[in-house]
Amino acid sequence: MKKISTFILAMMLAVSTAISAGAAEFTPSVQGKEAPDLVTTVNEAGEEVVAVVRDAQGNAVEDVLSGNLIVTPVAQADEAAENIRTSLQAAYEQIRNVSSLNELVPNLETVLAGVAPDVSVDELVVRDLFDVSVDEQVRALLEAGNSVELQFRLGVAADDLVICLHNYSEDNWEVIDQQNVVNNGDGSVTVRFTSLSPIAFAVKNTSGNSAATTAPVQNETAQQTATTAQDEVDGKPNPETGMMEGMGSIALAGAVAVAAGFGAVAVVRSKKK
Repeated sequence: MKKISTFILAMMLAVSTAISAGAAEFTPSVQGKEAPDLVTTVNEAGEEVVAVVRDAQGNAVEDVLSGNLIVTPVAQADEAAENIRTSLQAAYEQIRNVSSLNELVPNLETVLAGVAPDVSVDELVVRDLFDVSVDEQVRALLEAGNSVELQFRLGVAADDLVICLHNYSEDNWEVIDQQNVVNNGDGSVTVRFTSLSPIAFAVKNTSGNSAATTAPVQNETAQQTATTAQDEVDGKPNPETGMMEGMGSIALAGAVAVAAGFGAVAVVRSKKK
C-alpha cells in the first residue's frame, strides 16, 4: 500500500508540472472581440465622417466617409477579403509566438523608457488587434505624403498609457510616435497614421500579476466558451487571470482523478487478497 501511495503522489506531481509548464508559455493577450468603435462626425453635407486625411502641417485635406474605410478585428479575419485575412492572421501569429513585445518591436523598450519610464515592456499586453483598410483615393493621398487621423473609442482612463503598434509590412512592426497617439481623456484615443494595415493597441497589465496574460483568442465564441468552462471549474469569473486559475484547477482535478483511479485499483487488489 505504501508503494501505491508513493506512486499516486508521483502521478499528482507529474500532472501538476505538465499543466504548469503549458501555462508558462502563454503570450501577451490578443482578445477575440470586436474592433474598437470609431468616433464619427457629420460634415456639412450630412455625411458620416470616420477619419480625416491631413497634410504635413496638420491641415485637413479630405474627409473619409464611412463607406471608404473598413475596420476588421482579428476575430472576423476568416470572413474578410483574402488580403486582409492573410495579413491579420500573420500579425496574430507573430504576436502569439513571442514571449515579450520587445521581440516583436525591437525598439519598444527604448520608446517606452521615453514616455513611461516606470512601465516595463513585460507589463504590456495587447488588448486589440485589427486591420484598417481604405479605398484607392485615400490610399493615394497617403502615398502622396499625407496622414490619416482616426479616433478610437477604447474606454481607457485619462491617465492610461496606450501604445499603438503598426504591422507595416510582413513581420515588420513599428511603434506609432506617442505625439501621434493622443489619449483624449474621455475614453477615446486619436491616432494619426501614414499608412494602414494591421494595428494593435497595447496597454499596461493592471492585474498586478505578470502571469495574468492569456493565450490569444481569434474567435469571440471560443473565448466565451473558454470563460464558461473556467467558471464551471473555479466557480467564479476572472477575465484577466481566469486562464491561469483554470489551469490550476484542472491540474488539481487531474491529480484527484489519478488518485481516485489508483485508489480504486488498490481497493480491488485488497479485496482479491
